[in-house]
Amino acid sequence: MSTPLSSIISERVSTALPPPLRIALVITELDFGGAEQALVNLATGLSRERFSPAVYSLQSRPKNDLLVRRLEEAGIPVHFLDVHSHWQFFSAVSRLAELFRQQQPQVVQSFLFHANVVATMAARRAKVPRVMTGIRVADPSAWRQRVERWLTPQMDKIVCVSQGVADHARVILRLLRCRGDLAYQAGRLIECTGPTRCQTINRSQCRKTYAGLGIPKIF
Repeated sequence: MSTPLSSIISERVSTALPPPLRIALVITELDFGGAEQALVNLATGLSRERFSPAVYSLQSRPKNDLLVRRLEEAGIPVHFLDVHSHWQFFSAVSRLAELFRQQQPQVVQSFLFHANVVATMAARRAKVPRVMTGIRVADPSAWRQRVERWLTPQMDKIVCVSQGVADHARVILRLLRCRGDLAYQAGRLIECTGPTRCQTINRSQCRKTYAGLGIPKIF
């Protein structure tokens, strides 16, 4: 039974915490793989008191839907855009932008090349305040590098899984040419090393990153 004291404490606790930060996590597909597991680990490891995540997959629900079921069991909304051809590119951007308008995320974080492209364009169309993309490999494809360079000015942060990938990104994205100073280059890239597990995240680094994005302090 609730007592007056417990009600007061509960009310004070609820008013002390800001509303959960709305986050959109976007990936090319949710079949079983490294990037896909990283996304699911991140989404399911976030505190629901501080974060409100939703997941978007460009492709359809996979036959091996183990990762999807993990998200659903955690109560995380999962949306599939059913994109299977490059001819669906512009419709994918439009559909994802509409879903963003419905969720109204404060931060978009994407994983993998195709998701980076579609999510960045959709987020800017939907006027999402902050966009973070993820680079997991040093892709040698020249046309992909051109697309990534074209989109770089629209990205707030670029998450790289290793120092090697970060060094590759600095070269192919020509970050020094974006603003012309080393501090800007250092601030654009975030390097993540080691296994992707939520418990290894350094809180002080998280606070610094959020502050750099203009996001209010939430922990």
